[in-house]
Amino acid sequence: MTTFLNELNVKLQGKEKLLPDMYSDIKSFTDRTIDVDGKVSIIFGCLDLIQEVIRQGGSELHADATFKVVPSSPKCRQLFVMHFNIQNYSIPIIYVLMESKTETAYTLVLRKCKALFPAIQPVCIMTYYENALKNAFSNIYPESIQNACYFHYVQVGI
Repeated sequence: MTTFLNELNVKLQGKEKLLPDMYSDIKSFTDRTIDVDGKVSIIFGCLDLIQEVIRQGGSELHADATFKVVPSSPKCRQLFVMHFNIQNYSIPIIYVLMESKTETAYTLVLRKCKALFPAIQPVCIMTYYENALKNAFSNIYPESIQNACYFHYVQVGI
């Protein structure tokens, strides 16, 4: 699986043609982290969109993951997405294909995102109920207020 994610990383960096020419003016980025167990996380997004969210003063970050859209082969654990809430719209800015859901994996991803985009300083962070993710956000953005999503709270309570 690590080989596949590394190949995807090369394609996303533009060393191979992945998107049609109509998207050639889009400035995207891709990066990766590798934890001590060799688990890879591929981080990608649109630089222009991220800069616009920063310019708009985005301060409320929402983070969620989905399992239904990840590749079945090789098996990634999840697609982790970070959104900023701007004028009551949720704008997804960073996507991460992750092989692992550990606190270490989340911490590496968040540390990399903070290094890439130091101007992103969320005042409030809303996540689902996963201790590994909440702990990672607390470590990387200790000044931010953390809230848990009511939708996920209801799911846990049922």
